[in-house]
Amino acid sequence: MTDLKLRPAAPADIKLLFSWRNHPGVRSVSRSSDPLDFGSHERWYTTALQDPNILIWIGLDDGGSPVGMVRAQRKSQDCASAELSIVVDPAQQGQTFGGSILILAEDEILRSWPLVRMIEAEVLSHNPGSLRLFERVGFIQRSTWLIKEIGQG
Repeated sequence: MTDLKLRPAAPADIKLLFSWRNHPGVRSVSRSSDPLDFGSHERWYTTALQDPNILIWIGLDDGGSPVGMVRAQRKSQDCASAELSIVVDPAQQGQTFGGSILILAEDEILRSWPLVRMIEAEVLSHNPGSLRLFERVGFIQRSTWLIKEIGQG
């Protein structure tokens, strides 16, 4: 795995995350493949940064450059599971950044939300690269969802 760090997402990251999420390659493997408009993204992002049930981190390479983002979302504050979503900078895909980001996110979830015991991710059937990524870091496939128990022991 590549040596990465995570930092919390900030309001200033909005344009970067919008460009990654709106990239045709990223949209093609997302739940919604439609292009985003910036106004909708801005409303969602502003709300997400203030929501105690959503955590967003930016993955930074050893030079401090952003290479991806991961979002964790709980259904409620007492929920024992969280859903993960990851986007790697389209220019950096194929590196080992995704796995490193997921491993670091798991630690951050446990630190931020001690009650969470399971993390889930939905991977579409036409995205085998993402499926392999999640399986490499310990997720188990159940239909289109991958799950991983965390914080045991």
